[in-house]
Amino acid sequence: MAESKSLSMGGITCDLCYEQTKQFCNSCQVNLCDDCVRKHRGELRPLSHDIVPFLDRELRLVPPPCQEHPGQRCQAHCQQCQTPVCTACVTGPHGGHCTVGLTKIFEEIKQKIKNDTREIEDRIIQYYLEKEVETENTISKVMEEIKEVEHEKDEQRRIWHQEVDSIFDKIDSLYQDLTGMKLSPLRTQQAKIRSIILDLTKRVQQNKDILKSNTFPVDNQRISKSIQYRFPPENGSMKMPSFKVQTIGGDDLSIELGDFKAKLTQHSLTGLSLKANTVPITTRRRMDKVTLIASISVRYSFLHSIACVGTDEAWIRGENKYITRVDIRGSSKETVRTLGLYRPSGVSVTNLGELVYSDNKMRTVYIVRCGAIERLIKTPDEYYPEEVCCTRSGDILVHMRSTVAIKLIVKRRNKIVRYHDLKMTQEIKNDEHGNLLLKEGLGPLFMTENINGDICISDTNAQVVVAVDKCGNVQFRYEGKSYGKQEAFSPGYIVTDSLGEVILTDRDNDCLHILDQNGQFLMIVNDCGLERPYGLSVDSKGRLWVALPDSREIKVIQYLTAV
Repeated sequence: MAESKSLSMGGITCDLCYEQTKQFCNSCQVNLCDDCVRKHRGELRPLSHDIVPFLDRELRLVPPPCQEHPGQRCQAHCQQCQTPVCTACVTGPHGGHCTVGLTKIFEEIKQKIKNDTREIEDRIIQYYLEKEVETENTISKVMEEIKEVEHEKDEQRRIWHQEVDSIFDKIDSLYQDLTGMKLSPLRTQQAKIRSIILDLTKRVQQNKDILKSNTFPVDNQRISKSIQYRFPPENGSMKMPSFKVQTIGGDDLSIELGDFKAKLTQHSLTGLSLKANTVPITTRRRMDKVTLIASISVRYSFLHSIACVGTDEAWIRGENKYITRVDIRGSSKETVRTLGLYRPSGVSVTNLGELVYSDNKMRTVYIVRCGAIERLIKTPDEYYPEEVCCTRSGDILVHMRSTVAIKLIVKRRNKIVRYHDLKMTQEIKNDEHGNLLLKEGLGPLFMTENINGDICISDTNAQVVVAVDKCGNVQFRYEGKSYGKQEAFSPGYIVTDSLGEVILTDRDNDCLHILDQNGQFLMIVNDCGLERPYGLSVDSKGRLWVALPDSREIKVIQYLTAV
């Protein structure tokens, strides 16, 4: 049976179908069409049905059918049994029970429902609306408390990490110094041994040529000189201090590296506090006034790149195809003739002391091992390698440039690529917002890796120094510091030291700029005869080797001192 009446074609429809109603069952209060009268009687056959024309209908209570006597409708309500009863029930099972008319009971039920509805509307719903507001306010308050705890948690995380990072930054700095002190004599010894091997190989060949010839040797004194090579150079090794970590009393953590000691002391876990007690020990600090250690004269027409190897030696290159290793006294120790037809683009030295250079015409980065030149990296077709930098971790950074013509306009795009185990692992060309980080142009990009992992880039096209972290996020920009000569900032080669400080040349202002690892200006170095400085490198003793192309000199400057 349909649950409600509906209108169709402007009239009232049958409750059993959608035809227009003609009849009405007063007994069941159902609208019926002529065809459905029989169907209605058949479905409820035991009950009597008062079928009348629709216009003669009576609206009255529909009594329920009796559950005990089929065909009978209940007309009363047994008060004792609390159930509807028919006439047969009153004279039978419910005989003697008090009964009330069903209509009266129905009115009482309706009144009770009205009262309940009024109470729900006027009191209960209002109560729960107020409770809902209270709960919402409580939720907001709890969320604020959660945010405060979250903020405090993040702040404590930052403080804890800062303390730990501070300790390990000191350890990293100390470790780099100790590594340099240990490797420097070994690299120097290795370079001497390689030089001896090359000299002896040449001498063996010369001796064999003499033995094959009948010509009396002009320089017969040379034969006896080979005795000087029978005693190898002394081993310059030193013992590396051990790294110790131990827990004290189950709460404190102690870390030692040589004379450096640091301790994390747990004061309160419930208060989210941890105090780090560190011994502020560093092996070096910046001097108030720098000292000129040496001035080295060279024969290059334009002294361009310089890359220190060990303590007292460096590879240098100019405008020709040769790269020469010189010592601090100006003596030439070794010369490498590059494979290309033109000068190499950039030079660097690996953490093992091996020479690396790039040739942009050949689109190749080479490495020199035991006097032999090996191909290390071949750049993609459209990119040409310019400057190179070998990092502390063993990676190689390569400045690459591509030339693209767009509507007769030539664009020279720059990027820096990181290679790890000869595989490209990172590209630096855009910032974290997708904006161009490195300006287009023909100028070189000089780069170095700091002790905190940042890549510091001297962009000569934009005349700016920018640092990015390992994810490529910009850490700082430096656009120069006005002083003295006050020419436009002209950044050139860039290096970092064991303190994490950034040093770069400024050719047009005849000086060096020194920044901290956050890009904050620290000092200017403008003495020691720095006339238009360009190339720059730092040796394992922390001394700066500055190339002066115009005067064909290298200035070795001491600006750090032991503490």
